Amino acid sequence: MALIPLSLWFVASLIAHSRSSYGELIAWLKTPATVILMVLLLIASFHHTATGVRVIIEDYVHSSWRFAFVVSLQLVSLALAAAGILSVLKIAFTG
Repeated sequence: MALIPLSLWFVASLIAHSRSSYGELIAWLKTPATVILMVLLLIASFHHTATGVRVIIEDYVHSSWRFAFVVSLQLVSLALAAAGILSVLKIAFTG
């Protein structure tokens, strides 16, 4: 449920800042509310993606590879979410 309002906020923000300069966009990304919402969006997006792909793997992979695929999926999702969150935090806390 969190993904719907977060996605709407993100799309509206992209539209609102479509003509902004790089400096203005970075200044917007440094605001505390934006940082919090971006981190929540990343968490919700990667959780949703991992859950959906896991269901597909469990439904369609009928071999001994299923467990390896699920574990790999979880690790890749975690790594990508962490990279995104670290990127947002780096923008937020660097000058």
